[in-house]
Amino acid sequence: LHRSLTQYYLEFIHELLTDPNEDRARLARLASEVGELAERSSGIAEAEVLFALARRLAAELEPSDPPRFRPLRGDAGLRFATIRYERGDERGAAAACDELEPLWRGLCDDPRTRDHATRQLAEVEHLRGMIFARLYQLKEADAAYTRSLDHLHKAGDRFAKLSEAELRALEPREERLQAVRYLRGLGRGYGYRGDVHLRAGRVPQADSDYWKSHDARVLAAAVLPDKAATPDEQAESEESRFQLARSWMNLADFQTRH
Repeated sequence: LHRSLTQYYLEFIHELLTDPNEDRARLARLASEVGELAERSSGIAEAEVLFALARRLAAELEPSDPPRFRPLRGDAGLRFATIRYERGDERGAAAACDELEPLWRGLCDDPRTRDHATRQLAEVEHLRGMIFARLYQLKEADAAYTRSLDHLHKAGDRFAKLSEAELRALEPREERLQAVRYLRGLGRGYGYRGDVHLRAGRVPQADSDYWKSHDARVLAAAVLPDKAATPDEQAESEESRFQLARSWMNLADFQTRH
């Protein structure tokens, strides 16, 4: 069903592009949303086309209202860069990261976009880490993952000292979801950096990062109830518990080997 919807909307968007009176801002947002749908249904080629289109339309609109359209360009650009990496184009992904970093750094100066921009900077650096790791440039990968974690800590510092009970009591619900995403980001970041340590033969440092990753995932899985109140919460809860299960398995394997 998702693949069918993707194809329908892809054709629909291209048809609307021929109309000079069509709202380009609406089309940019629609292209980005359908790109996410394509990604979820493994339509990587279609997702790449859609995110590239959203990025181009946002760039055309940006001079008229930078605070509104620059984040849209940055979000679509990051998804496009990730797809380039997934398709084996490390050079294209790295070039996109180089383009995105100053964009998000500039948005960190605006209180309205600071939190989101800081989180997206963390994503840019994490993607750089994956690129360096794939190319076996382990020193550079370690540095990129560390920068990503630094940005992530800065974006989620309001959650860092809260207990499990305090995290579960956060209101509104969106704030609780942000806390879970922050913790899952830490789990991912420390896990990936641990992999780099292990590949470089630094077993104690890998052990330390794997435990930090695991602790973050334990907390992330505890914040939301198993049967959440909204579809977004349910999806986050399921993903958090899945990541925790993988963490137990990976940690057990590492401890057994080392």
